[in-house]
Amino acid sequence: MLHEPGWKFGASFNYEALGELNEKIDRDQIQDEDWLKAKGAEFISKVEVRIEREAVDEEKLTERLKQQLGFFGSLESLSEAERSQLAGHYDAFWANPDQLPRAHYRVQATSPQWLNHLTVGQRWRSAAY
Repeated sequence: MLHEPGWKFGASFNYEALGELNEKIDRDQIQDEDWLKAKGAEFISKVEVRIEREAVDEEKLTERLKQQLGFFGSLESLSEAERSQLAGHYDAFWANPDQLPRAHYRVQATSPQWLNHLTVGQRWRSAAY
């Protein structure tokens, strides 16, 4: 996740690194779990996670929304109109930031240079997990 705010979309329509971490780790490597397991400790020495709101179980969410709407049975048994109504409620759930999973991470880098693209108090949203 430290990697995400380290890029900007440049004038030439390419991603440009904003710091040394992103110069060392490219966009493909950051998504390669094997690479991260082998090399991650070169950049990050410790991570603490404080969960504020747990991840949402999407199957339970769908069932809860179906019940709230008075729909029963499988998704396949719903009419097109019912599925559309359910989809609207599902999208509305995810559009509300107060319902999204939330965590705070305290990350200790092996060197300050890996964090030079960040500022104190900086926040960003991430879909990384």
